[in-house]
Amino acid sequence: MAWNVAPEVPRPALGAGASTSGGPGLAPEAAVRLLRDLLAAFFQAYLEDASEVRKPQMSHLLAQAHQHGLVGAGVLPALAALHDTLRPELDSGPEKFAAFYHFIFFVARERGHRNLRRDAATRAWAFALADGRFRFLERFCAFVQTRDLPRGVSEDTWCQVLDFAIAARAFATADAAVAAYDPRGAWPVLVDEFVDHLRGELDVSASSQTTMETTETSENDGGAFVGGSPEHRWRVSGWASRDRDSGFSPPDAWDSAMDAA
Repeated sequence: MAWNVAPEVPRPALGAGASTSGGPGLAPEAAVRLLRDLLAAFFQAYLEDASEVRKPQMSHLLAQAHQHGLVGAGVLPALAALHDTLRPELDSGPEKFAAFYHFIFFVARERGHRNLRRDAATRAWAFALADGRFRFLERFCAFVQTRDLPRGVSEDTWCQVLDFAIAARAFATADAAVAAYDPRGAWPVLVDEFVDHLRGELDVSASSQTTMETTETSENDGGAFVGGSPEHRWRVSGWASRDRDSGFSPPDAWDSAMDAA
C-alpha cells in the first residue's frame, strides 16, 4: 500500500544540497513536503518484517532527515501541518495512521537520543491523538507534564499510549473505560499511574472494576482492552512476530548512517 505523494509539487531531492549541520533553514512549506517524502519511504520500511532489511533503511532515513534539519522537537510544527494535510489518508486506514504515529517518534527525538523528551511527546500527542482519537487526551497530556521523566518517553511507552487510546475509545463512557482497566496487564508505568490518577478524579474504585476481556497471548504482549478496532488489531498482529525494536537507530548507529549518506 503506497502513500500518496502529490507529483505536481516540486521538492528538492532528499540529500541534495543538504547541510550536515542540521540547520538548512527550510521554509515551512518545504519542510512539510520533505517530511511527506520521508514518511512515504518510512511507511515502506515500517512494513518490512525482516529487521536486517528494516534497520539499515531506518538508519538511512534518519540520516536524511537530519541533513535537512528535520529532527528534534523543532520539527513538530511541520509534523502538525503534515498531519492536517494528510487527514483524509490518516482517517482512511489504520496502517497509515499507525505508521504516521510512529514516524512522529522517529523524527521528533533529539539527535542521539533513543527516547522522546516529555515536552515533545505531549506536544505531539496533542495533535496526533486529537479529534476523538483519545478520549482522555487533555487530561493525559496535563498529567504527563506533572511527571518527572528524566529519560523521556520510550518507544514502547509511545506505542502503548496509542493502544490505550484506541482501547479506551471502545467504551461508552470514561467511567466504563477506567473501571475496565486491568492494572495487572503489561501496560507501561506511565499509563498505570495515569489511570490511578483518573480513578481519583472520577471516583471509580478498584473494587468496581468490570470483568475485562483480553486478547489471546499469541496476539498480544499483555493485558489490553479489547475494542474490536481494526487499527488495534492491525498494530498488535503486525508487531507480535517481531521484536519491539522498530529499527529506530540507536545513537551509535546514527553517525555511521550519516557517513554513508
